[in-house]
Amino acid sequence: MKLDLNFRGMKKGNNSRFNGSIMRTTKWQSVVFIGILLSSVFSCKKPVEEWGELPESLENGLLTLNEGLFQQNNATLTWYDLQSHQAFHHVFESKTGVGLGDTGNDLAIYGDKIYVVINNSHILHVLHRRTGKLIKHVSLTNNNSGSSPRQIAFHESYAYISAFDGSVFKLDTTSINIQQIGQAGINPDGIIVYQDRLFVSNSGGLTSEGDSTISVFQLPQLTEISRITVGRNPGKMVFDNAGNLFVVARGNYTTIPPKLVKVDLNSLEIMSSNTMDVGGVVFANGKLFVSHYNSSQGTSKLMTVNPNTMMVEQENSIGHLGIQTLFGMQHLQILGQDVLVLSDAKQYIHQGKVIVIDLSGNLLFDYTSGLNPNKTIFISPQ
Repeated sequence: MKLDLNFRGMKKGNNSRFNGSIMRTTKWQSVVFIGILLSSVFSCKKPVEEWGELPESLENGLLTLNEGLFQQNNATLTWYDLQSHQAFHHVFESKTGVGLGDTGNDLAIYGDKIYVVINNSHILHVLHRRTGKLIKHVSLTNNNSGSSPRQIAFHESYAYISAFDGSVFKLDTTSINIQQIGQAGINPDGIIVYQDRLFVSNSGGLTSEGDSTISVFQLPQLTEISRITVGRNPGKMVFDNAGNLFVVARGNYTTIPPKLVKVDLNSLEIMSSNTMDVGGVVFANGKLFVSHYNSSQGTSKLMTVNPNTMMVEQENSIGHLGIQTLFGMQHLQILGQDVLVLSDAKQYIHQGKVIVIDLSGNLLFDYTSGLNPNKTIFISPQ
């Protein structure tokens, strides 16, 4: 079967908006049309690895940040075009003529810009959303020392970046200048915004004593108003649509097991917790999807957890996919469909793979990426 749709030409004639929403036609027309469109995009053509010239415009595709190896200076970006079904590697080098840097940790799209957080190079790259061309490099240092940035989140006209040295940077997204540097706990890692509050997980991952807290900041002042003790080595966080925050507390990998912790976002009190194999978590369609890679056994799994009871409802929905090293997970909407984007690091020594599935675990498509893919974003058609 071969069906190739021209999204650029189609979007104008249908007055469509692809920015995470179903097209503006009648309800049943939308359902039928999106079903046909997604079937053609996700099923009809196998990805083709392409090392040639990149498209001038990055639209209607997925951009993946490949972490690379620590101190090897080999982080990269991979572009997968949903129209041509081609994967283009070394995007940043092709667009700028220079390397991305050492250890890519986070990738996000906000407004008309793409933000790339590079941990061991202590830098933030800001790119043009449609072309991928560099707008500005921002050095992330504190007291003339590299801060080792980790994750990025946004609120109104500001970006907030956590860093392992304890810093939380506040960046004006218009001027692309650092406006303020706040202080969190030990080795801040995950970062998330809920309404006018910023939550930062203090991992303590580079110290023997560790940390077990979440710093809560009032925005836009970046004033710390509370700390919540959730358990050893907190990392990933996500909130649901009922005013709850879910935190992955990873333990110490030996005597303290990992657990998933539920926090009330209004009272900032712990509601419940459940010890389980957990490394990452996302919320979609009323459910929590919990990922885990067991390094000692070399196995990967994706569980479904009820956010109300905190109990596992499905033990593993990806056993049929043959994933070797589950390294990352995001919930995205692509042309109106909720999907999970999984990253397979292939034992950390080979080119990785990005696997896109529906919420039931069915494979939609996959493509080869760079070394240790850990974050993917969707850039919609114009």
